[in-house]
Amino acid sequence: MEAPPAEADAAERTAVRAKNADAAIKQYKLDERLDQWQLGAMRDILQQRHVFITGSAGNGKSHLIQTLHAYCAAALKPCAVTSMTGVTALHIGGETLARFMSFGVVEGDGPTLWAHVSKNKHLKYVKQRMMNVSMIVIDEISMLSAETFEAVSYV
Repeated sequence: MEAPPAEADAAERTAVRAKNADAAIKQYKLDERLDQWQLGAMRDILQQRHVFITGSAGNGKSHLIQTLHAYCAAALKPCAVTSMTGVTALHIGGETLARFMSFGVVEGDGPTLWAHVSKNKHLKYVKQRMMNVSMIVIDEISMLSAETFEAVSYV
């Protein structure tokens, strides 16, 4: 029995993404820079899956992010590498989420933050940045408040 066209198309896209991910891993020698766990996560990322990476200190989360960032630069795929604090943003070679989104310092709920952002003269620039990246990485997402997450979703 043949799969319905929509399911067949989805399966074909998944197969193509897997093939492309494997080709990128080989081309950029990512398998030489990452351990098995990191390589599995990288494969999922390259297949355009949403990925949540967690683990204890020292298990290679930041190394994976740095390798992903380097891959994106080499492959000319713009990605936003962000973190919730300046120290970790520097460590992973990125910037704070607040800077990427041009939020500035504002306290309040999502609508309050959105009101601030929508009045921001950089809103057009922020929307353009969001449209031009192929992915957004947020390190230390556990520090992201629901209000800030909501404001990001408004943009």
